[in-house]
Amino acid sequence: MNTIPDWMILNSFRHALGRSTYQVEKTTRWLIENWESVPEGIQELIESELEKEFKKDARSRQLGGRAHPLGADIDRAEWLRLLWEIANKREDKED
Repeated sequence: MNTIPDWMILNSFRHALGRSTYQVEKTTRWLIENWESVPEGIQELIESELEKEFKKDARSRQLGGRAHPLGADIDRAEWLRLLWEIANKREDKED
């Protein structure tokens, strides 16, 4: 991976979060493919922010809102895939 500033990784993640566009899939795919190269502090921020957004999203869906913090169902599925892949990478690392 070329040297990408930490702020650019975090800003790209935050920009895609909650959107309903192709950008969500591109962002989650890039994060999954490059996770080991993402600085640990940025990894922790991304995980923490995602977990908070999942809580907000669940609440929004329970209340029947139209716009949700994680975007449309397909976008939410991408963010869930990212969390799942992160957890798998963590388990592999611990083994």
